[in-house]
Amino acid sequence: MDRISLVFRVEKTIHLSNSEERLYISPPLVVSFNTQLINQVNFRLPRLENEREANHF
Repeated sequence: MDRISLVFRVEKTIHLSNSEERLYISPPLVVSFNTQLINQVNFRLPRLENEREANHF
């Protein structure tokens, strides 16, 4: 079995309610999957446009 583990973090500039911006940096995230029968993996992350969405993530 071919198992891959990947550690990553998300960095994105988000918009605050007072027209300011700040850099959001997620904690380290770990994904692990079996690649035996696949040759491509896609990740779909939620929207991170504002402080509320960043806090929810």
